[in-house]
Amino acid sequence: PSNLGLIALLAREEASVRAALQSLIRTLYLHNEGIVLVLEEANGIAVVHEDFIALAGGSMRQAVELSIGVTFRMLREFLGPAWQPSSVCFTHHAPRDTRLHAGMFGTRVQFNSILNGITCRSHELERAMPSADPESARMVREYLIGPASAARPSDVAQVQRLIWNLLATGRCTADVVARHLGFDRRTLHRRLERHGTTFSTLVDEIRAEIVQRRLEDRELPLGELSTRLGFSALSAFSRWFAARYGKSPSAWRARGAAPRARAHR
Repeated sequence: PSNLGLIALLAREEASVRAALQSLIRTLYLHNEGIVLVLEEANGIAVVHEDFIALAGGSMRQAVELSIGVTFRMLREFLGPAWQPSSVCFTHHAPRDTRLHAGMFGTRVQFNSILNGITCRSHELERAMPSADPESARMVREYLIGPASAARPSDVAQVQRLIWNLLATGRCTADVVARHLGFDRRTLHRRLERHGTTFSTLVDEIRAEIVQRRLEDRELPLGELSTRLGFSALSAFSRWFAARYGKSPSAWRARGAAPRARAHR
């Protein structure tokens, strides 16, 4: 955690583990703009989604595992050395030997999951931070506010981050994304229009990036890939894919090459 510098220091000074996580989510872009971190809670379960938003083809497996490992160590520092998450999840398939992962996380590790992240009980996040100091937190926050406001991701980048982590949940709608950002859908559309884009365009771009990363993985069924892309049915995925790439996903997979969209006329 010390690698995150003042970002981690600010998190340590927050009143609760939940507040510490929320602080990290708000300021992590100062450390790395490519990491997406989202906290969602429902039915007593907390899920920390994490992924990379680098829009470039290729496997992100090593980067994702390293990032999840750092988040795990951070949570363990907040919650104590005996803390164990309910599960640790990765979207990629399992290695031949999973003993290293089991030894690192000490809990059930799920591969071929719909998300990269860590789950735990919501009540665990209510735990008070042992080093909480409101005055120190205020000073660090004020110190970060200058560079934070100057380096804050654009509206487009913030929406991209949320789309990455909400697609697989089946709840990636303009309404949900706008609510995460603290305003309504109409405001979201206006802000994106100012940048010359739309919500549906961003969803399509991110779906295309995920396809380029995952389609060549023959161990991943097309139905599961469809779910991760937020489609309600494989047929909907196939129609979207054919419209964008000119062939069915199974035909592209048979070629063994990452697809590229057809040029628009």
